[in-house]
Amino acid sequence: METDLISLLRYFNRKERFFLIGQALGNKDFKISDEFREVISKKINLDIPSDAFAAMDYHLDWIYASLYCAEKGTNEFISDNPLGLNSNQEDIDFLIAFKKDEIYHLVLIEAKAESGWTNKQLGSKADKLKAIFGYNSNLWKNVKPYLLITSPRKPVHLQVDALPIYLQRSMDDIWFQLNIPDHLIKITRCDETGKPSIAGSKWKVEQT
Repeated sequence: METDLISLLRYFNRKERFFLIGQALGNKDFKISDEFREVISKKINLDIPSDAFAAMDYHLDWIYASLYCAEKGTNEFISDNPLGLNSNQEDIDFLIAFKKDEIYHLVLIEAKAESGWTNKQLGSKADKLKAIFGYNSNLWKNVKPYLLITSPRKPVHLQVDALPIYLQRSMDDIWFQLNIPDHLIKITRCDETGKPSIAGSKWKVEQT
């Protein structure tokens, strides 16, 4: 029975977009680029190996289940469900996982392209991470989680102290820039005068 954490993370990953994008881009193993590995390695102060496991839109339930199965040493059991596993689709935008010096490192990355970060959003994610990894200290032996956020502009007034203490670092440490092309456009719902309105009966195109 498989009990290696990285292997379990791979087996739980059933996102069709993962396999479609990997096949379409000729990168079925979803290996991250050297450039991106360098960016993230600097953020966590640890070199990420080229064969690190990476996945997109990875369910938080799968992370908890992988941790639980690895520690329990089996995936054949019926357990209580205090976290409400399999009841929602909450995920992490990008996951990188690898083992180094007998420690499993899990890098969780959340991204915002257009809408800005809010304390409510970060607080909601923080509550879920506390439930998975522990409120005051990490519940899992030989596992080190990291949380990074990325967006075109650095967030301001974002309260990182909402995160569990073992994930808290300065904004400079947890944020990196997401490179978005210029001159993107969007659809905006509006009224007859062009004023944005969610109840409007018109729409227009404008730059983001």
